[in-house]
Amino acid sequence: MKRNVVQNQHHFQRRVVSVLSTHKIKIIKSFKYISVMATFKAVVRRPRADGFYSVYIRVAHRRQTLFIKTDKMLTKRELTRKDEISDPFVQQFCTQRILEYQERLNRHDIGQWTGTQVVEFLTTPEEVMPFSDYARNSHERPFAGVRA
Repeated sequence: MKRNVVQNQHHFQRRVVSVLSTHKIKIIKSFKYISVMATFKAVVRRPRADGFYSVYIRVAHRRQTLFIKTDKMLTKRELTRKDEISDPFVQQFCTQRILEYQERLNRHDIGQWTGTQVVEFLTTPEEVMPFSDYARNSHERPFAGVRA
């Protein structure tokens, strides 16, 4: 008797999960806009003619995969058996670069961008306003919004 109760509970739980998952799918399909964040990973692709591997940062966004080349190079000894990066210096460099990319992308709504637009945005340098321009702009309106 107890076994039948456990089986019935298990069947009921599976049924509830399947109903909830189909309900989620219906809800997701009803949205026209789903925000998606780009994902990054440091990878090597194939060896060059001289035996070195170029290090890339793989960018995946909206089912599109693109690569951003870095200036780092590795030998076969600096890779694992699955061709993953084992050199701590290169890992640290790529991690820092990926964090910079994520910080830049978090300031913008990239849900509707293509993968190519994301890579173009990341590879173009940020425009920094020179201090003299900032000082001129703030000098013209030093107390904007403050009433006397």
